[in-house]
Amino acid sequence: RIMIEKYLTLKWQEGALAGVSPKSSFYVNCGFGGTMTSKDILNGGMNIEVGLAILRPGEFYVMQISHQQKVLKRRPEFVLGNAKLKIGIDS
Repeated sequence: RIMIEKYLTLKWQEGALAGVSPKSSFYVNCGFGGTMTSKDILNGGMNIEVGLAILRPGEFYVMQISHQQKVLKRRPEFVLGNAKLKIGIDS
């Protein structure tokens, strides 16, 4: 969320977004209880909602972005001397 807000603040400063302040120019929603459920988080999902004031301040064009992280099929193994160490979660 912070990276998107920083990027959009730069675009606002360049005049790409309408509004006298960043708050009237865009918003970013992302997180538990807002755009994501506990199931989304446990499954490696991320849901982001971005509103952009392109023509008029406070009138937002809303985009919803989803990203699903790849889940490892098997745990990585590391060899330490004669012992194997498995790290991660089986899926």
